[in-house]
This record gives sequence, structure tokens and C-alpha cells, in this order.
Amino acid sequence: MKIPELFYGLPRDVKRRCERAVTALKRGGSLADALGSELLDTATTDGLIVLDGPSPLVGGLEQFCMYPLCLAAESRLEESARQAVHDELLGPAWGVLALQGQGLQTWLAGGQRRRLAFLRGCLRHWDTLEREGVRYSSGSNTPTTVWGASRCLYFALANEGASTELLREFSGDLFEHGDVPKHEGGLRRLMERAGLLAAIEAGET
Repeated sequence: MKIPELFYGLPRDVKRRCERAVTALKRGGSLADALGSELLDTATTDGLIVLDGPSPLVGGLEQFCMYPLCLAAESRLEESARQAVHDELLGPAWGVLALQGQGLQTWLAGGQRRRLAFLRGCLRHWDTLEREGVRYSSGSNTPTTVWGASRCLYFALANEGASTELLREFSGDLFEHGDVPKHEGGLRRLMERAGLLAAIEAGET
């Protein structure tokens, strides 16, 4: 997977870059221009892929810090501009990761349209995200899979009616240890069992 270089480095440096990117957005710039064109390949770049923070446990390490862009956007952009950023981030696989931090749960609580669009993006890219293996973090220095670090995924599913029992069945010991899910069929099967797959896929073209 390739991720914009802006997201890689010490958390404090990534935060500064993301804040500059949001400033560019406020001035009318595009997200693509604000993030820059340079990409890093996760296959050849060391470090965790951190989906939530900041956390002192990983603050001194170079890593892919996916959360600061949306945190800055949430605090500094008008709602329509934030929505445009979120919609655009649902396009690439790395963008789905940038929307997984707990700070985005307020946005997801804002309506079913947002949740279904978010879940659609997760479903579209989940196989790619899973292939990164045990490399993700939600602030811990102990890596886990994307299943174990993606808090917004479970928040959105629960708010659309997926039961805690079903989420536990598919996520193994996520709620305690963030282990690899034990159920065959993955995210698509989870959504199907929850009765959500048709609604989630309805927006696909």
C-alpha cells in the first residue's frame, strides 16, 4: 500500500504538516495539492500504521500517523468543507485509515449517510488493509491487525444495528486484546450477517 509521505515521521512533525495542509484547504486549495504527490510504500518503509492518537507510547518513533489530518480538519474547517474532505478520503485505501480514529466518531454519529459511506469505503479496501498484517496501532506500542485498531469501524457498525455479540464473533478478542478475527468470511460476511450489506453496497456504481 502506498501512503502520502506527509503522514510519515515523528507524530509532532506529521501534526505540523497536517495543520499546514488544512490551512491550505481553508484557503481554497485541493486535498491532493495540500497532501502533495510524494508517496511511500509500506512494503519498503518501516514503522507502525497508527490510526489514533496522539499517544506517548509511540510518540518518539517514526511511523505512519494517519489521524492528525482529520483532527485538524474537525477543529478548523466548516462542516461542508469537512464533509468534502471525508468524502474524498473514502476513495483510496490509505484515506479509509485516516478516518478510523476515535475523534471521528462524532462525525459518524451525524447521520446514516455518513456511516454507510464510511462502511462502503471500509468494505472496498478491507482486503488491502488486511494484507498489512500485524502492523497497526490505535496508540499502543504493541502492534495489532487492522481489525484490532479500527475503532470507528465498530462504532459505525454498532450504530447501524450490529449487535455486540455479532461483533465479538467476528473480531475474536478485539475488545480485550485486538487479536486477529477468527470467523471466516471477513468484513463482507460480518456486514451480511448484520443485515447491512445491501444498504452498504447500494451506493456502489
